[in-house]
Amino acid sequence: MDESEFFPNRAVLDILCGKVLPELFQGGQAGTPLRAWVAACAAGEQAYGLAMLLADHADDAGWRRDLQLFASDGDAHAVQAARAGLYPAASVAHLPAARLERHFTPGADGYQVRKTLRERIVFTRHDLLHDPAFSKLDLVACRDVLARLDHGAQRQLLQHFHFALNPGGYLLLGRAESVEAAPDLFAPVDATHRIYQARPRSRWTAPPAAGAARRRHATGDEAAGADRGRPPSHADIHRHASVALGPPAILVDANADILYIDERAARFLRQAGGEPTRALAALVPPPLRLPLRAALFQARRTGEPATTGPLRHAGQGHAAIELQVLPFDDPRAEGRLMLVRFVTAQDVPPVADATPAGYDALVAQLDDELHQLRASLADAVGQAEAADNAMRVQAEEMQSSIEQLRATVAGLEDERDTLHGQNGALGLDRLALQRRIVEADKAHDDLSNLIASSDVATIFLDRTMRILRYTPRIADFFNVLPGDIGRPLPHITNRLDYPQLAEEAARVFDTLQAMEREVRATDGRDYIVRVHPYRTTHDRIEGAVMTFFDISNWRAAEQALRASEERLRLFVSAVSDTLYKMSADWRAKHSLQGKTFLADTDNPSANWLEAYIPESDQARVKEAIAQAIAHKAVFELEHRVIRGDGAIGWTFSRAIPLLDDDGNIVEWFGAATDITARKQASGPV
Repeated sequence: MDESEFFPNRAVLDILCGKVLPELFQGGQAGTPLRAWVAACAAGEQAYGLAMLLADHADDAGWRRDLQLFASDGDAHAVQAARAGLYPAASVAHLPAARLERHFTPGADGYQVRKTLRERIVFTRHDLLHDPAFSKLDLVACRDVLARLDHGAQRQLLQHFHFALNPGGYLLLGRAESVEAAPDLFAPVDATHRIYQARPRSRWTAPPAAGAARRRHATGDEAAGADRGRPPSHADIHRHASVALGPPAILVDANADILYIDERAARFLRQAGGEPTRALAALVPPPLRLPLRAALFQARRTGEPATTGPLRHAGQGHAAIELQVLPFDDPRAEGRLMLVRFVTAQDVPPVADATPAGYDALVAQLDDELHQLRASLADAVGQAEAADNAMRVQAEEMQSSIEQLRATVAGLEDERDTLHGQNGALGLDRLALQRRIVEADKAHDDLSNLIASSDVATIFLDRTMRILRYTPRIADFFNVLPGDIGRPLPHITNRLDYPQLAEEAARVFDTLQAMEREVRATDGRDYIVRVHPYRTTHDRIEGAVMTFFDISNWRAAEQALRASEERLRLFVSAVSDTLYKMSADWRAKHSLQGKTFLADTDNPSANWLEAYIPESDQARVKEAIAQAIAHKAVFELEHRVIRGDGAIGWTFSRAIPLLDDDGNIVEWFGAATDITARKQASGPV
C-alpha cells in the first residue's frame, strides 16, 4: 500500500503491526487504557487511520485494553471537518473493501466514518509550540511538521513529545523528519522509517514552558549564522573576552562559580581539603576572599566593573595584586557572565601589607559560615524548584485535562445536535412503525381467517421440516393435533401411499425449486402435492409450504374423456366422412381424420388449400371461408377436391366455429362428405 492520507507506507505498517502495537497492547498496567495522540491531524485522515489500525489489530489478536485517542490541530475548521469524518470516494478508494465496509458508511456525499470509530477519538484545537502537551501517552504520531521548523523549535517540540510520552513510548514521524535535534531524548527503533522510542528520564524534568519556542523564533535572526542552535563553548566565550580585555582572568557565572580558568590565572588559586568546589571566592587565598566577594557583589548588583584595589598576600611576597570584576553579556550564553582579572605589580603601585593579625582564621570562619549558608540556600532553592516544577507538571496536566474536557464537551454538543435530529427522525419512524404494526395485525388477522376458511389442505414447515401451522383440511392426510406444532413432519403418521414424500419435500432447500408430485391416498383418491420454498421479504428461505389438491374428479373426467375420444375414433373410422379441425383463421389445419378419399390424410399441414383444392376452385373456397369468419357463421360449400388417387372429386364441406367467452373464434370443427358419385350421376362434372 502506498503512503496515503490514512496510512503510512507498507514498510511502516509492518513495523507498527509486528513490533510496536504488540508491545503497547501487551504492556501497560492492568486496567490502564492505551493512549495515543495524533498531532497536527488536519482533516482527520491520520487520526482515523491510526484508530482503524488499533481497533482492527486489537480485535484480530484478542487484545483486551481500552483505547483513548486524541487528535489535535491548530486550525479550528480542520478540527470541525475531522470531527465530522466525511470524505469523498476518491479519498477512500485505496482502502481494502473489508476495512471500508467495517468502518465507513456510504452516502450521497461520500463515505462517513462510522459512529463507533468516531467516538473513540477526541478532536481538539491545539497549538503544538505554545499550548501544553497531553500526558501519559503510549504513542505519538506527528508527520510532516518538524520539517517546517528550525533547529531550536524542533528540539522544543521534541521535548514536548518526550514529556507527553510514558518511558518507552513510541514516536512516529514523517519520511523527511528525524530526532536529530534531540538525540538524547529518543532512541531509534527504525530510523529508516522514522519510528523512535522515548529514552528513560535520567532525572525528573518539567514540561517545556509554553512560549519558549516562540521566544526562540523572535531572537533567531539575531543569532550568529554558524552558531545558530549550537550550545556556546565557555572556552570560546573566555577567549573572546580575554583577547579583548587583556591580563590573566577567570570566567565565572552570575553565582561566581568558575566556568573557565586561564592557565595563567591558575597560580592564583588553591584547592583546600574537603569537597571540591567551583566557587571562585573559596579558591583564592584568604586575604583576597572578602575583597573579592565585595567586588563580585557590587558588579553583580550594578552591572558595572568593580575592583578590590591593590592587595598584598603571602603567595605574592611583597608584590601587590588587584582583582578586577568585569560583568558582560554574551548573545550565545544564558544569563550574565563576569570576567575576574588578576592585575599584578607591574600595573599597580606597591602598597604596604595591611593584613591584620588573625585575619586568616576570621576569613576561614566566615567562609565556612558562608558555605553552610549557601548550602542551605541551595537546598531551599532546590526544594522550591522541585515544588515549582511539581506545580508546573500539575498545571500542565490540568491544562491537558481541561483541553480534553473542552474537546469532550464539543463532541457532546455535536452528539446532542445529532441526537435532536435523530429523535425527530425516530418520532417519524415510530409513527410509521405504529402504522405498520396496525397493518401487520390486520394482515395477520386476514391470514388467520384465510387459513381457517381455506378448503385447501396446507401445512407450513421450517427448514428442519418441523410443523409451524396448518389448515384444518390437512387432517385428511396427516394425523395431526394442535400439540404437534414443532414436531418433525416424518414423525407424524399419514394416510398417503407415498412414504418418500417428506424426503423429497426436503430437497427444495437444496434446489430452491418447487416440487410437484401426484400421490394416492389409502382411500383411493388422487392428489397433487406441491412443495414451495417459503421466502421472506428479504429473499431468505425460512421453510416450505406444502399443499394438497384433490384431482380425483379430474382423473375420472380424464378417463371419461379418453373413453369418449376412443368412441369418437371408432365412430370416425366407421363413417365415410372426413373430419377436420382448422385454426381460427383457417391458415393451419390441426387434424384430418376419416376415410382416405382425400390425399395424405395422416399428415396435416398448413398448405392444405394447395394440397386438397384444385387451383380453379381455390378462390371460391377462400371467399366462402372469409364470409364465415367475418360473420362467425357456419361454413358450408360444395367444391371440387383432389382425391387420394389423384383424380378430381366433389365434396360437401361443413364447419362450425368454436367461440370463447368473449365471442372470439378459437377453432373450427368440420366434416367433408364425398359426393363425387352423386355429382357424376347427375351429369357431367
